[in-house]
Amino acid sequence: MKRVIFVEHHGDIIGGGQISLLLLMQNLHQHRPLCVCGGEGSMADAVRERELSLELMPMPSLGLRSFGSVWRGVRRLRRLVDEQKGVLLHANSSRGMFYAGLAGWLSGVPVIWHVRVGETDGWWDRLLASWAVRIVVISKSVQARFFWRGTAEKVRLIHNGVDVLAGASGDGREWRQRLGYGERPLVGMVAQLIPWKRQDDFIRGMARVVEKFPEAGFLLVGADPDPDASYERQLRELVAELGLEGKVAFVGFCEDVPGIMAMLDILVLASENEPFGRVLIEGMAASRPVVATEGGGGGELVVAGDTGLLVPVGDSERIAAAVERLLAEPETARIMGEKGRQRAAALFSIEAHVEQVEELYQEVLAGGATN
Repeated sequence: MKRVIFVEHHGDIIGGGQISLLLLMQNLHQHRPLCVCGGEGSMADAVRERELSLELMPMPSLGLRSFGSVWRGVRRLRRLVDEQKGVLLHANSSRGMFYAGLAGWLSGVPVIWHVRVGETDGWWDRLLASWAVRIVVISKSVQARFFWRGTAEKVRLIHNGVDVLAGASGDGREWRQRLGYGERPLVGMVAQLIPWKRQDDFIRGMARVVEKFPEAGFLLVGADPDPDASYERQLRELVAELGLEGKVAFVGFCEDVPGIMAMLDILVLASENEPFGRVLIEGMAASRPVVATEGGGGGELVVAGDTGLLVPVGDSERIAAAVERLLAEPETARIMGEKGRQRAAALFSIEAHVEQVEELYQEVLAGGATN
């Protein structure tokens, strides 16, 4: 099998991008992955736990002061390509693409850039795109980032995949016992605690829900990547201000996503312009009805009124109304959850994702892609 070298500049798992990369690497059938991480951390540990090949290589941010370190990193990556007889470089981030792009140019190895964020970087995007033979985007909203002639033709839309069977196998009872929730209805949001995820809208919405459903509990699952946890502090202050102490629980980062999903009755994602929304598919795989914001990945993954409900970004009243409807109509919620599971299995399985990625590799290696 041919060696593909994946370049991830983070040493830690900071979000769905690293989780999606791990799933891709461990499920490849026709290629041997080697993951180059920017340092030690939870991402490097996860690569080892899956018994995948790993190399640690610092990838400092770009700047005049770091020029020497950056160039040494590029040359080291180029040597690694030669030593491992790598046939393809697959970059998982913009910084990773800079290192992979230059190393690929020096070694003559093609480079694929996996783009998971919708916000454009202007001229920087154009430079990185010029080094890539193909650009993989995870949703139509991310695809809109690459619109100019000569680059749009390189873009391939390949949705992230999830392990649907694992998603349906979670044990929610254990989590309910651990957190002391018993049989109470639970509504949760699973996302990093960062402002554009808009957990504040979720909290304000749940303040309305609790008036009609005082027995309900609400969970925020995810960690604040800010060392000072400034956004989490704001959210805790909002919970106190709205009198929701004892109603809203901060669970922190959790690797047991199937267990968390199995514990919830309803999953909410209130993000602003979510590029994909992998937790929506994870919730759907667990047969959970979802409430998501329109636009971005939410509007692409969720069939409104069929597998879940869509609401405008920033509208806590509409979030509350959607949750109240699902709590008041358990049969409707059950049917939406089952249809969501069917949709996840049909369109967003890890098997389908890997098949599309490996078909792209074959196309590139067969000479069907040039800069």
